[in-house]
Amino acid sequence: AFTVAHAEVTARVLACYGMALLPLAGTFLLTRVFFALNDTLTPAIVKVIATALNIAALTLLLPKVGIVAVPICFSGMYFINYAALLFAFARQNPGTTFSLLREVFIACVAAIAASVAGYSAAPAAASSLVSRLITVCVPIGVIAVLYPLLAHSLGSKATEPIVSRLRVFFAAKFKNHF
Repeated sequence: AFTVAHAEVTARVLACYGMALLPLAGTFLLTRVFFALNDTLTPAIVKVIATALNIAALTLLLPKVGIVAVPICFSGMYFINYAALLFAFARQNPGTTFSLLREVFIACVAAIAASVAGYSAAPAAASSLVSRLITVCVPIGVIAVLYPLLAHSLGSKATEPIVSRLRVFFAAKFKNHF
């Protein structure tokens, strides 16, 4: 049976996986960019190194922090992978990457902050199934709303369409409450 403890662990694990969303997507995109540039070796080398570091970190962290170590190390692996691919791309294409690197840095900071907030927002669950589902879903909701808002407040232009839709949504939802 899915107990209160299971719900809390699941919420924390999902919140930790939330950190990996941006670097995972970025890694997939940049890998295809390298493939399009006929460079398959760079992404392969980066992935092997990141995977080796992931295994080493997981070996060290798993006994100390338990199952939460898996998404933490997974996220870390993709941050390393993404950063290394960005660095390699910047070296191969000088002068074209400052704004890209700035956007990526902002997005990474926002992703980490939103995941930490989601991790912290997982409420203590009661014994009902609904409250367990809420415990699992709250971190995801916090990350989904907080990430674009944080990235936008840090100066990201890429999140403007999402933020403008969130503004409209929340203005309509809470117009009588303020």
